[in-house]
Parts: sequence; C-alpha cells; structure tokens
Amino acid sequence: QMKDGTPNGLWFTRAPWGIGGDIVFSYQEGLSYLDLASGIIHEALAEDINLSSLSLDQTWVAYTVRNDTGSEFFIRNLMGGDPIAIPSLPESDRGAGDGIFSPSNKYIAWREAQGSLFDGNFQQTIRVSTLDGQIVGEFKDVSFYKTAELSGGGTQVKPVGWLNDESILVQVNAAEKPHD
Repeated sequence: QMKDGTPNGLWFTRAPWGIGGDIVFSYQEGLSYLDLASGIIHEALAEDINLSSLSLDQTWVAYTVRNDTGSEFFIRNLMGGDPIAIPSLPESDRGAGDGIFSPSNKYIAWREAQGSLFDGNFQQTIRVSTLDGQIVGEFKDVSFYKTAELSGGGTQVKPVGWLNDESILVQVNAAEKPHD
C-alpha cells in the first residue's frame, strides 16, 4: 500500500506448501496487513478463512469459508459492516473462489465449480453480483468453450480481470490435444 508515493504497508496471506491433487481453488489462508512504520501486523481475515481477492482500492475483500460440501462465498467492506454471504449454487460441490472486484467496486465476479478434474465431469459457472449480494449474471463454462471455438471442450474458465465496470475478462483453458 502506497501513500503519497511512499510504501506504508504490505498486505500478505499464507499458502500451504507441498499439497497436490484435484485442487480447484488455490489456498490463500487469512489476510494480514503489516504497517511498515510501526511494524505492527493487523489481521483482516483469520487464518482459517481462504482469501479470494482484495479490491483495487483495498476497501473490499472476497473470501470463502470451507465446510463439508465445498465453501461459502463472502464479501466484506474492510471499513466496516457485516460480511455479506452469497449462497453458492446447490450443485457447486467444489466451492467458490477466484473473485475479482470491478474497478469502481460496483460488481464482483467469481467462479463456482462442481465435479472432478480427474473424472472428466468438472463444470464451472462464472457468477456476477452487486456488492450488496444481488446476483446479476450466471454464465456456464460451456458457453465460453463454444465462444472460444473449442469443439473438444475446455478444462477451466476463470475470471481474471475487468476491462471496465461492465466487461469481464475470462481466461479459457483448452483440453490438451492428443499427440500423433
């Protein structure tokens, strides 16, 4: 974090090392802020909470809380107020994550997943809501594969940025092509 052209703080999270397998969303445990002037660390999210993203202006945070059936998705204004829970789709047994706030904090986009990468039944939905939790869009992965002209399908769709407050940039990964 910069103030008047000088670094005054550092946001950081923790990540487990050496885990593998059928992982859909990366683990970023907790969120803390190191005040560089005082050396004091302030905890914004506890370590048992999985950070999804921090807004560009560093006032909003998106995160998940793991449970037996996947995870619950939340957004919260760091300046105050209660967390806003955004219920996952019933079929999203792999949880939610990869949240991205629009430039003016009008919307958040994230993805939810179901099935297994290894079993070939993996499916995702990109969802968009206002910051009061009202869903304004849901887009299935197959529509992105079709738009990208991947006749054999893909393996992953992921929101990676906003071009403005109305347009989301989504990364589409293709399934590996067989070797001749």
